[in-house]
Amino acid sequence: MEIWDDPDFQKYTPSGKLTFIYLFTNYKIGESGIYVITSETIARATGVSKKTVEKLLMPIGEHGRCAGLKNVFYDWNNYAVFLAKYRIYNAGGNPAVVAKAIENERKKIDSPLWGLFDKYYSRVGQPLRNGYIELDIDIDLGIEIENGATMDEAKTYYIEKLGYELGTKMESVIYDFKSTRKTGRLAPGVVKGIVDYWLKFSHQLLLEAKGIWDEQRYAHEGKDEKYFNGILRRLAKEIDIRRASQVGAHR
Repeated sequence: MEIWDDPDFQKYTPSGKLTFIYLFTNYKIGESGIYVITSETIARATGVSKKTVEKLLMPIGEHGRCAGLKNVFYDWNNYAVFLAKYRIYNAGGNPAVVAKAIENERKKIDSPLWGLFDKYYSRVGQPLRNGYIELDIDIDLGIEIENGATMDEAKTYYIEKLGYELGTKMESVIYDFKSTRKTGRLAPGVVKGIVDYWLKFSHQLLLEAKGIWDEQRYAHEGKDEKYFNGILRRLAKEIDIRRASQVGAHR
């Protein structure tokens, strides 16, 4: 099927079509469909506004699936994109060369998108027939229904509330909280509650708490959002104490 006849592609806005085509045709693409590119680069090359590009790339679902582009995933922490069906659309080439190229790209690009790549292309370590890798397993995008709300909606919520940059950085902490549940999931309402509480604190304080959380590897100890929020309160209290001391020193 030609791309212009694809029902999903036909639903895109002109900006969406242009962005999609650029992502699949620019010089940065290798063999895996994973490469580094920023929203600024896409906007500059296509003439689509940066705001529109970021809206198209806004992640929904826990793997970073883009809201405005089907089968496209974006890692905002590392500015990496994964075109999930790139190998299918661009089959061919010497299988050994293709496999070697993919492994080299894996070494150069640091992104959790490789975990998703491995799920899509589970036989990448085996010889690739004409460079073709079959999509032979289903992907769980972590969508959970709760009173009509999904994790997609929850993710959209915290990205909007915290902003792209902070929201994508705090995303890893939210995923850590999931590991404390027997189901390995968080209900959308719980995610929204966590974010609403975080809005009481400054961006700097949230990042400082995240730094402590990551450095001490509290997730591996089974700590949950209550513990993380305790870190936030402690840091906020320390700031209040310092401010009070400074005021006292100037009296």
